[in-house]
Amino acid sequence: STSMGDWMGGPPSPLVASRVTWLRCVRQALLVGWILFLLIPLSDWPRAATAAFATGAAAYFLLGTIGLLYDPCHNIQASLLFVVVAAFAVPDLASNPRSAAWLRHTSLVAVLVPVYLFS
Repeated sequence: STSMGDWMGGPPSPLVASRVTWLRCVRQALLVGWILFLLIPLSDWPRAATAAFATGAAAYFLLGTIGLLYDPCHNIQASLLFVVVAAFAVPDLASNPRSAAWLRHTSLVAVLVPVYLFS
C-alpha cells in the first residue's frame, strides 16, 4: 500500500511526520472525550462527564481553528464558539433546567442566527 507521502514524491520530513502524529493524537482525544461523555451518566458523575466533554471541545476547537486557516469561512466559526461555550453549561445540564434553556438560547443566538445572516 502506498501512502500520500510516497505518492507526492518521497517520505515526509521528520517535522511533518511529528505534526501529523500530533494531529492524530488531538483527533483521538476528540473522539475519546466525546464518546466518554456520551457513555458517562451526567447525573452520577458530573465532573468526569464535564472533563470528557471539555477535552473533546478543546480538541474540536483546535482542529476547527486549524481547518479554518485552510478554508476561511463564516459558517464554522459559530459552531466552534458554541462548543466552547457549551462546556460551561455541561456540569449543570442534568440538574438545572435553566442551564438547558440557556444552552438552547445560546445555540439560537450564537449559531443559527449568525449562520443564517452570513449565508
